[in-house]
This record gives sequence, C-alpha cells and structure tokens, in this order.
Amino acid sequence: MRPPLDALQTQLTALVGEWEGALPPFGVVDGGPATVLGQMSDRGLYAVVTAAASLARKVDALTTAVYAEVARRSPREAGVEGFARRFGFASPARLAAAATGGHFGRVMAQVAVGEEVAERIALTGEPLPPLRAYLAAAFHAGQVSVDAAHLIVGMLNRVAHCTDIAVLERAERDLTDYARTFTLDELKIIVGRMAATLDPDGLEPRESEQFARRSLTLREDAKGMIHIRGVLDPVTGAPIKAALEAYVTAHERTARGHNHPGNPASPAGATTSLADTAEPASTVPDESAPTDRDESASADPATTAGGAVDGAGGAVDGAAVTDSPGPVPVEIRSEAQMRADALSAFARHALGCESRVPGLPIITMVVRVDLEDLLGALGAAGFATVDGKSQPISAAAARQLAAGATLIPAVMGGPSLPLDLGRATRHFTKAQLLALWERDGGCALCGQTRWVEAHHVAWWVRDHGPTDIRNAVLLCCHCHHRVHREGWRIHITPDDARVWFIPPPTVDPAQQPRPGHTFHRRRAA
Repeated sequence: MRPPLDALQTQLTALVGEWEGALPPFGVVDGGPATVLGQMSDRGLYAVVTAAASLARKVDALTTAVYAEVARRSPREAGVEGFARRFGFASPARLAAAATGGHFGRVMAQVAVGEEVAERIALTGEPLPPLRAYLAAAFHAGQVSVDAAHLIVGMLNRVAHCTDIAVLERAERDLTDYARTFTLDELKIIVGRMAATLDPDGLEPRESEQFARRSLTLREDAKGMIHIRGVLDPVTGAPIKAALEAYVTAHERTARGHNHPGNPASPAGATTSLADTAEPASTVPDESAPTDRDESASADPATTAGGAVDGAGGAVDGAAVTDSPGPVPVEIRSEAQMRADALSAFARHALGCESRVPGLPIITMVVRVDLEDLLGALGAAGFATVDGKSQPISAAAARQLAAGATLIPAVMGGPSLPLDLGRATRHFTKAQLLALWERDGGCALCGQTRWVEAHHVAWWVRDHGPTDIRNAVLLCCHCHHRVHREGWRIHITPDDARVWFIPPPTVDPAQQPRPGHTFHRRRAA
C-alpha cells in the first residue's frame, strides 16, 4: 500500500510541471536554484511557490505520521523496551529531533499533532477514526500546516473539559476551515478569541498568574548605559503600549511626506527617512496614487478615528502639523529610539514638567466588550479585546481598565448618530469612522492599525459612490494605493458586513476572493 507516497509523487510531479512551465522556452542557463529561479516569469514563480508549499505541507504530514507511529511504539510503561529507548533515545521527540537536526520544540509539536490526527485501532482490532477526524483529513491533504494544526489541537484540548462534544466538533471544523485561508498569526487571533468564548473562566486565572509575574528591572553597565527589561501583564502593559505607540505615530506623522529630497518643506540636504520608504507619501504627486483618496479624516486610533490631535506632531484632517510654521525637521530616529525618547519624556513629565509631553496626542485606548460581559451577566462570554493586542482579556480585566477611563459606547443595532450621508458630503464623519473601526478594526486588507483612512468602495468621483457605511472600508495607505493601482475590487456582504477583496487577473488569474481582516475579528463558536 503506497497511498501516502503516491500523494507525494503526485504533488512532486505538479511541482516539476510548474517549474518547467515557469522557465523561458529557450536559452535557459543551468545552475543552482537561485540561477534557475531568477529566470522564471513572475506568474510562473508564484505558481512554483504555491506548488512547493503544498509539497512541503504533505511532506510534513507524512513525517508527522511517522513520528506518531514512533510515539505509539514508545509508551512510557514500556521503559527500556520502547522503540525510542532501544535506539538510544530518551523519548520519541528526541529520536526525531536527532534524525532531522531540527528544533526539538517543533518535533514535539509534530508528535502531539500526529497523535491527534492518526488513525486508531480498537482493542478488538477494528480501525477507528482519528481523534480530530475533520482536522486530520485537511492536514493529510496538505491544506493545513503543522503549526496551524498544533495551535488548533492545543486549544481544543485545553477547553475540552468544559465544552460539549458537539460544540467542540463545530469549533474543530470552523478552525480547520479558517486555517486553510488565514496566516498563522491571523489564526492565533481567532483561536485566542474562540478559546475565550468556549472557556471564559480560563482567562481570569491566567491573568492572575500574569499579574503575579509582572516585573521591571533596571541596571547600569560599565559604560553608563541603563538597561531596562520588563514583563507586563495585559492590564499593566496595555496603557503603556498605547501611550508609546501614540507618541511614535505622532512624530512619524510630522515627518511623513516632508522628508523627500527636493521638497521645499525639507531642510537642505534632507534624505528620505525609514518612515517614508515603506509607502507612498500622500503629499507627493504620483501616477499610482489613488484618485479617490478620502484623506479628510484619518482613522488612526491615536487620533480617535479622525479629527484634530492636540499636540505637536499631530494631524488635522490627515495633514501633518507642527507647533510652529517653517521647515519640518527630518526624522532620523528609528521606532525603537522614539519609544525610548517617549519613555524619557513621560518620566520627565511625571517628575514635574509643567507642560504636557511634547508630541503626545490625546489618545483613546479602545477596549471592546459586550455590555453583558462588562456587567458580568450570567451566560455571557466573559471576555474583551483591546485594539492593538492580538489576544483577548477577561471581562474582569476590562472592568478594571474601564474604572479609570473615559468610555465611548459603541451602540450596535440601536438609535445613534446618522451613519449614512449619501451624496450630501464626500468626507466621512467621526461617528462613521468609529463605526468603521468597530467593524474593520484597522486596515481591512492587512490588519494594521496605523496610517489608516476611510475609502469609498464605489469611488466618489468615478462611480458617484455615497458616503455611507455600506460603501466604506478602512485601508492603510499602502493597501489603499495597492487597491487603486492594481485594480482590486471590494465586496461587503450586506447581511454580516464581512469584507472580501477580489484580486485582479494580474495577481490571481482565477480571481479567488480573499477574506479581509474583519473575518478573524469576529467571535467564533
């Protein structure tokens, strides 16, 4: 029986076909992988990437099955007679790590996954399905990576003690389907929120442990440099992170669009800063720049979804401002250096500075929680999320943060400010931007929360699109330019307001719709 090897052979044949099809028909220069790959067309190289990744996942699936069999033959009770011990290794994972030369932790993950997705044999000799049958099918088909499967298996096992079997099976199916589409980082967000939904009582004990582990140490070395090392729990660390990131964002806004050689606003000899090389500057003419930019209201969380920022380096309606007129200084600091400067500025302010910290806007740290969860209602999910933090916090932690904060309620489904303005105005209002932030949580395409602005799906000028929530999406500057430049289409489903991005044929000939960042913001199960 060779089905596993036959599947590998089929995928290897597919990779060979894509490889040969990606090369020019004549004049191929032989050499190493880099030499050959350098001669491929862009579309051909993309096909090779996809085929190679699929082959790698199937190889991982096969090696995981091998490790699971080694583990099955090496039970603890067998002692020195177990498979791994007989070959001189303390455990199956040690044997596998020595054979591959890989990281021990990854081998441990493969062993754990292998035991969950392997077929079982009953005491009577009858074959039984794997413990995680739905995940096993997708994993062995090469549709789910080892890392994603390990993440899913770990979460399901953690909540199994407090979850009905039917709910657990539904969670397994949902997470497996998500793993086919999302990256591992995005899947971690989904898994964290689903775990909080299935076992909300598990968050508070973990947070108590995290709170007990908080620490901050300082030491001065022989050269006079002060070393700071800290580990902070979510409640302690969230406001610190929000304040530092707001400081950095404010100063980057000041420099953005002004650090290009030849710009009249720049000092003589100015050079492009790191902040400007990442994406096109909105103030510099560019053929690829969007023609329907909605820079009337910045949706950066540091400015509370648009509007004026109080302080140096803030922004009014998306434009950089400074304390005084004149040339804008070139920003040459890295983000890490700006965070260090921010911490120093905060400390000086706390020690008696009469004026507010320079460059720090009035910020809002957004904590999202259902009213029932905030009030501790019976049967509520019992967790909340903090913008800029991937993992959820308990409702108790949210109540602790809310105790010392000014709250802006987001009322869903009830009477509130008008969110549809039709063609009466082009610019989105603060209320609309707050609603968009509640829906999209940042750039709907890539998920980042900085340099984000509202975009008309049906363009204001070209398509006469209305300034309505159902015709709006949040996009960062880079994705905004990309959507316009490459011709991506955006679809928002009317029933659940999920955002889909349809790539142009030049990016994906099949134009397979891709889910936006809004998908893994939703509560699961």
